[in-house]
Amino acid sequence: MNINSANTNNKSQQSKNSLLSSTKAALLAKATAGAIQLSGSVVAANAAKKENSGLTGVQKGLIESASKKILNNTGLDKKGVSILDPEGLITPLDMIEDNIEEGKIKNIIKKFVSYFEPISSAQAGNNCFYCRQDFRNNEILHNKILINMDKMPYLLFHEIGHAHNDHFSKILKSIQKNRGQIQALATTITLFSAFTKKAQPKEENNNELTKGQKAKNFIRNNSGKLAFIAMLPILLEEGIATLKGNKFAKEFLSSDMAKKVRKANAKGFVSYLAFAFANGFGAYIAKKVKDDSTEKKQIKLYSHQG
Repeated sequence: MNINSANTNNKSQQSKNSLLSSTKAALLAKATAGAIQLSGSVVAANAAKKENSGLTGVQKGLIESASKKILNNTGLDKKGVSILDPEGLITPLDMIEDNIEEGKIKNIIKKFVSYFEPISSAQAGNNCFYCRQDFRNNEILHNKILINMDKMPYLLFHEIGHAHNDHFSKILKSIQKNRGQIQALATTITLFSAFTKKAQPKEENNNELTKGQKAKNFIRNNSGKLAFIAMLPILLEEGIATLKGNKFAKEFLSSDMAKKVRKANAKGFVSYLAFAFANGFGAYIAKKVKDDSTEKKQIKLYSHQG
């Protein structure tokens, strides 16, 4: 084997090793973020359900009556906003029920879907949400608030807040519309940290970093903070929906019931904080794993050269 061939093989192996370490960093970051999001969502959902438990039929009737007044007073009803019981809507749970045999695996899949597939989670009372006019290109769901009123009635006011944001604020409407892109930005920061290495100065640049290298290192060194910051627009929109919901409840419910609405909304907001934190921590993990892997390879290389 000649020298050029050996160098080519070494470079090819180094490239493969670098790709493997980057993939490892990205997967660990995603797994870490996913675990935090999962636990945060489940804890927040269960806490919110607990706050909503024990309501009498009369109290639920008062909440439904209050919601109709709010939709009318704010003009949301004229915008087509209404409340829809998700029971009876077709969801992935139906496919699971029909195509997977009974057993532990089926139960685990159903549990997971009931928390993270939107309509399934609404049916199970693990979540509730407002459907914008472009939701899944399904006109039946457009402008609808999907909520299980038996399990999460107090959270209805938060969802009315979302509807109000959508129809009466261009900025908040834009945040709702671009929610996926905002989350993608946070993910991109994580992937950037996983698939790049710390820039090193080169002799031809007088051992100084270029502006591009400085920018690259800044993003990598602050990837956790930047990924969290990227999620702030979503936290802002969620927070404003909560504040509006609390205000609506205060205007149309008794002080005791309004207090419970605030407590339920606060516990629900925890899931969004967990989501933002998970993205930031995931980006930090990606950078750390990648840098540790790079450092070990350099130490190994220097030891061989020595």
